[in-house]
Amino acid sequence: MQAGSVVIYRDRGQLALGILQKIKTNTKGFVELLGEGDKRLALQNDRIFLDSKETIASDVAPKDRKKRLKLIRERISSYSDSTDIRELWELLKAEDNSTFTWRELAELVVSGNDPLAMAGALDALWHQSLYFKEKNSGSFSPRDPNSVEQGLLQGQREAQKARQQQYFLTWVETRMRTELLADPPEGSQQFINLIKGLALYGDAYEQRPAAQQLLNIIGPVSYTHLTLPTILLV
Repeated sequence: MQAGSVVIYRDRGQLALGILQKIKTNTKGFVELLGEGDKRLALQNDRIFLDSKETIASDVAPKDRKKRLKLIRERISSYSDSTDIRELWELLKAEDNSTFTWRELAELVVSGNDPLAMAGALDALWHQSLYFKEKNSGSFSPRDPNSVEQGLLQGQREAQKARQQQYFLTWVETRMRTELLADPPEGSQQFINLIKGLALYGDAYEQRPAAQQLLNIIGPVSYTHLTLPTILLV
């Protein structure tokens, strides 16, 4: 690395880009970076995961510097989106007691030696928790098949509930605005029970946070014939 090098580090669990300004000779193991928001920061050298091999000179105008960083990030995001983490897990799932560095994993899915593709694979690993568990910073272990299966089932249940909630919200809005007396769609009873419980028991209702969140999503609705309590409690 040298001054002007664009490096990859981690900030609050997310991939971040920084332009190397200098290696601090009077402080062991620290480097000075210029972040994506033009914020200067000092990091320990071991927090830098990768040198992107891209450089941005110090005399580049701030507007152009931000544009260059944005383009680099877009390339990394493109590689991240195309990284098949499930396929990688399928390859290694029998070794769920083993731990791999992110580089070892990235090299299994990246052809060639493109640092931005490697950064994309790292970003993909950081954005998932279903297939690999991060043991230490930058080290991952494949999850066991049963854990992955349970996670997939949970994801399917959550997706189904989200769809049912959207159907329910559409039904509520229709009932509030018209005289249409159609029955609520399948799966609506769970949401009806939440609102009924809040109306009946108020602050004492044990599922009050979930019910209030649902009402907040519904929000104020102008209506002509019916109110929400009339729709749900009668």
